[in-house]
Amino acid sequence: MKPLLEQLELNTKQDKVVYRHDLMPEEELTASLVWEYSDKLAAYLHETYKGDKSPIVVYGHKHPFMLVYFLACVKSGHAYCPVDVNTPIDRVEDIIATVKSPVVLVSEDISLDASTLTVPEAKEVIASTTERISKEHYVQGEDIFYIIFTSGSTGKPKGVSITYNNLNHFLDWYTGYYKEKGPQVFLGHPPFSFDLSVMSLWPALYMHAPLVQIDKEHLQDFKVLFKTLEVSKATVWISTPSFAEMCLVDPSFNQDLLPELEQFVFCGEKLFSTTVEKLMERFPRAEVVNTYGPTESTVMVTWMPLTRELLEKYPDNLPVGVIKPGTTVLIDGPESGEIIIYGNTVAKGYYENPEMNAKHFFEVDGERAYRTGDVGHFEGDLLFCEGRIDFQIKLHGHRIELEDIDNNLLKNPKIRQAATVPSMADGKVKSITSFVVYNEPIEKRFETVKLVKKELAQHVPEYMIPKKVVFLDEMPLNNNGKIDKKQLKELV
Repeated sequence: MKPLLEQLELNTKQDKVVYRHDLMPEEELTASLVWEYSDKLAAYLHETYKGDKSPIVVYGHKHPFMLVYFLACVKSGHAYCPVDVNTPIDRVEDIIATVKSPVVLVSEDISLDASTLTVPEAKEVIASTTERISKEHYVQGEDIFYIIFTSGSTGKPKGVSITYNNLNHFLDWYTGYYKEKGPQVFLGHPPFSFDLSVMSLWPALYMHAPLVQIDKEHLQDFKVLFKTLEVSKATVWISTPSFAEMCLVDPSFNQDLLPELEQFVFCGEKLFSTTVEKLMERFPRAEVVNTYGPTESTVMVTWMPLTRELLEKYPDNLPVGVIKPGTTVLIDGPESGEIIIYGNTVAKGYYENPEMNAKHFFEVDGERAYRTGDVGHFEGDLLFCEGRIDFQIKLHGHRIELEDIDNNLLKNPKIRQAATVPSMADGKVKSITSFVVYNEPIEKRFETVKLVKKELAQHVPEYMIPKKVVFLDEMPLNNNGKIDKKQLKELV
């Protein structure tokens, strides 16, 4: 397999559109334009910030120039650090200070104290530059390729540092699943500041497959969203399960809307069998794939095409898959315990954060290893994820997996989504509250709550029955398309 940058240059020989955004049809990019623009902008960055190899923050959403910015950074020897428009300004400033970004490349309006380069300014640089960057300046090997900041338990975000080697090992494995398939069209839903975007962005570009971006504005209007889906000709759908659940609310979300769709790939959240069953019914020609992996191990390390036999065998907790070559997963416990990952896609660590690195990263047999904070177990070569260590609570002496309650609530056909959170007082769990999205109008709320609890009691012991059941029209989702449990805790 050729390294990413080498392959992207080869792709320019058979030029075609590789990046489309329906809100900006005039800005669609071909492989050769991406390469040329990023070459010239990289030459400018190298000359302007000579001697400074600090990461560069790239601020924006889905503008096509985000891709030009990313490649210009890595071609000039800088890691890129994507920050989405939904990020609060204080956090943006904090990230800029943490990585010591010499300039911020922006595609959307923002007022910063730092030096910035806007899209019109970048276009002027490109138009006036004849010089192309030399390959000797590219990031390579164990150089950091990108940094994605994730939430930290201390309230300060942590910058996960993924190397060029990490990304190439991931691409070598992941793109292998498409070698025997025909031409693909990838649908890009997550923002670039969410590592799930790596599963669509770089594989699509590597395989010379068009990437159709879904803008955050689409999420506010199903009519606009579904029109984008209809004309996308997408063959590969990559998202969180929650985003797919949101789309399933509309009966027109089916194979007729996306006739070319061959595959759903899910990561980032627990995938429930009820969601898979709906997708299999609505999209009979599409494969549904479950995956697992933290940002700290380059998006994902497992792959599991789901079948009806697997749904019947494991209705309460679907397998997340078989471990990829080059990666080893250890379980820190006799049967079930914390998942530890080591191998060729484990990150270099958290950027400039020795305290957190010492807590989470170490070495096994000379390879980087990472403590995930996820609980799991193996059955044969299949990995099962049981939830987060921090989703485990103790209530009145009983250890409870909150996701276990969610899973059993979803056995009620009248419940579409469920999320359970603890109510805390004086540092202790006092009770638990379940938020549910109901499929039917609720006329008598008190009676409906009793029915929900009665149905749940058929599957879980009494101590796992939530004190409160709260009905919502829709689950709040965070910027990454996951159920926003922080917001739910605030509602409690």
